Amino acid sequence: MKRTFVAVLLCFLAVFALAACKGDGLPDEPTATGAADTAPVGDAPVDQGATPQAGNDPADPGATPPDDAGASGPKSEWAEERETLTLTFDTEDGITITADLYKIHDGAPCAILFHKDDSSRGEFHRIAPLLNDIGFNCLAVDLRLGWESNGVLNSTYAGAIAQWRYVDVFMSEEAFVSSLPDVLIDLMTAVLYAKYQLKAETIVIMGSGYSATLALVLASEFPGIIDGVMSLSPSNLVIDGKTIEDYATEITGPVLITVQLESGLKDEIEAIFERIPSEDKYLVITGDHATEALAYENADTAAIENPVWRPVIDFLLACLNHGD
Repeated sequence: MKRTFVAVLLCFLAVFALAACKGDGLPDEPTATGAADTAPVGDAPVDQGATPQAGNDPADPGATPPDDAGASGPKSEWAEERETLTLTFDTEDGITITADLYKIHDGAPCAILFHKDDSSRGEFHRIAPLLNDIGFNCLAVDLRLGWESNGVLNSTYAGAIAQWRYVDVFMSEEAFVSSLPDVLIDLMTAVLYAKYQLKAETIVIMGSGYSATLALVLASEFPGIIDGVMSLSPSNLVIDGKTIEDYATEITGPVLITVQLESGLKDEIEAIFERIPSEDKYLVITGDHATEALAYENADTAAIENPVWRPVIDFLLACLNHGD
């Protein structure tokens, strides 16, 4: 189903004409097709005031971070050397992916960040720097399903529109769900890019909303590459004939799942969580949806302002130790 508001489509095509060129396909080790210095912009989100309940040795939501950690987690020794680059690379089916790399140094552990269905890589412009502080490079990825966030338009979606290869929330539910395997190609391409081009030995993926569901699928299928998965507000869809609850049985690395209490999905997500065999798993009940649960005002006191960050930090540290 195609958008009825043609004017918006034409605007996208005009702004992102360069993103409309079809790629030449993705080799086993994807290569970048371009890079330029940039930085996402936009207004800071407000604190949502979520209260977590962790599923495995939960942290005290009111606890003060340990002495050797900043309020946002252990401070990276490379934090002052960080830079932000915009990269492009191609999928095997010819879609050009745009991503922002929040870099602290070559070869650092990499957190790959996937946005909500109406969003873009700009969704992570305040989250990524905190993950840098913990010691992760961050790759915030535009997927072929999306729109805009914090003033950053989704370039991958714009290019996919030009090829009539996009996925859209205006599709019927059946068509939308049946198109999600195409979006999975985008996620896997980003993982391969982090592994082979960024030389990341530790890879963690974070999904938000619909991509939280896809992140669980990807983590179950590639446990040898993905060291941990953070799934912020997933749902129990059927993808390629399997429910997310079925995929969950194959996730062996660290996993953190959040669910919004008011969403009505708590029982469904708890059932998924219980099927995960990993010993390092965290279930966080919040008052907010997806990445909104990670909102904060001051980076130096994020974990005090918003206790959801405490299990997030514990999860990320578990990922760093995964496989040791």
